[in-house]
Amino acid sequence: MAARASNLVIVKSNCQVLFSLPIDDIYLGRSDASRDIFPHLDLMSDGALEAGVSRHHATIYQSDDQLFVKDMDSANGTFLNSQRIDPHQPYLLNKGDKLQLGTLQLLVEFGTLKKE
Repeated sequence: MAARASNLVIVKSNCQVLFSLPIDDIYLGRSDASRDIFPHLDLMSDGALEAGVSRHHATIYQSDDQLFVKDMDSANGTFLNSQRIDPHQPYLLNKGDKLQLGTLQLLVEFGTLKKE
C-alpha cells in the first residue's frame, strides 16, 4: 500500500507554498482589498493582474483522498497540462501537473517543501 501524501505543494515564481492535507477549499486568485477579496493563494506578487488571473480564479479541493481543481468561471481560463478546463467542472490533480491561470503557470507537487 502506497503512503498517502501529507501536503500539497504549489510551485510558483521560484517559490513554494505548502498546504497541509486534508484541506478545505483553497481559493486561487488575486487580492482586491476594495472588494474584500483575499484568496488563500494570492498571486498578485507573481504578476497575476498582467497574466489575466481573476480575483476568484480557481479552487482546489479534496474529496475521497484525491485533489481536484475547478475553474470558477474566470475571464481568461484555467488550463491543466495545457488543456483548458470547463468552468465549475472538477478535474483530478496529480503530482507534477502543470496548472495555468490565465498565462500564469504553477506546478502541483505532493510531499514536503524542497530545499533550494
